[in-house]
Amino acid sequence: MPIGDERFKGLKAIETDLEAGDILTIIPVLWEWDNNSGNTQNSFESFLLNSFNNINLRMAGFTQKFDIKTANMQFGDDGSNSINVASITQILQGVNGVPGNRPIGMALNASYNPQIFVFNANICENWNKIMQGYSTHNLPVYYNEPLLGNNRDHGKFALMIYPEFSKSAPSIPTSPKTSNNNISIIRNGDKPIKINNQTQNIISSQALTGNWTGTQTNDNGMYPQTFSFELTGKGEFIIKDQAGILASKGTYTFSNNILAGSYKQLSSGEIFSLSATFDPATQKLSGTLGSGTATNGQGKWTATKK
Repeated sequence: MPIGDERFKGLKAIETDLEAGDILTIIPVLWEWDNNSGNTQNSFESFLLNSFNNINLRMAGFTQKFDIKTANMQFGDDGSNSINVASITQILQGVNGVPGNRPIGMALNASYNPQIFVFNANICENWNKIMQGYSTHNLPVYYNEPLLGNNRDHGKFALMIYPEFSKSAPSIPTSPKTSNNNISIIRNGDKPIKINNQTQNIISSQALTGNWTGTQTNDNGMYPQTFSFELTGKGEFIIKDQAGILASKGTYTFSNNILAGSYKQLSSGEIFSLSATFDPATQKLSGTLGSGTATNGQGKWTATKK
């Protein structure tokens, strides 16, 4: 394990093409490695992967507003704005104050708020202008546990990120439109472990309208129950009970094969939010459900159109 002020330079993490409309979202996490056999890291990374739909919806907003001319150049955010960080705290309880593989940057109560960054071709092309206040043009990501009040673990590190960008001639668009969904976990600097790498057909929101039915379970896939709803052409999300009486109502959006929405349960007034990805190959929606504005924590679900 690196000790003191060791530096590792030039480790290539990701190499990819960013076409018009593409974004690359990065959550850099440094781990303390105690060589134990616990599954904390797997659980932590699995939770982040399941949160990426919600994360990307928020981070894509920064790329849409990015304008080098008006100095609207935000491309980073706290994870707490798009992730249920309370669930991360729960995952990390097993390594709180005891030896174990853990992310550096934990507070004393095991809370952890990851930093998130988004890149697209426009941001990468203007990188040197964005970072002109830094002599190396590197993006510094700091992990300082004493500043979080954690003098017990006292991890203190800095990670420098630099995107190398080569602009190529625009490609001739083909039909149907495609979008690359490539989510990777980088554990050793130069060997990405690809979780999902596939090209998907993008469908229109009109193709989604109609009645859907499927199964909802808890986060561990247990206690299955029927989950049925209607997506209207007006952007309404509707759930009816077995007698056909309106039970819940809300709204939804659909873009780049990602569904996002929320609804109110009329009997209790509770608000629930959801997100899902549509798979053109299986014609299924697969997503998660959460309480309030959170899109996870209340289980996962799949559905097909009737």
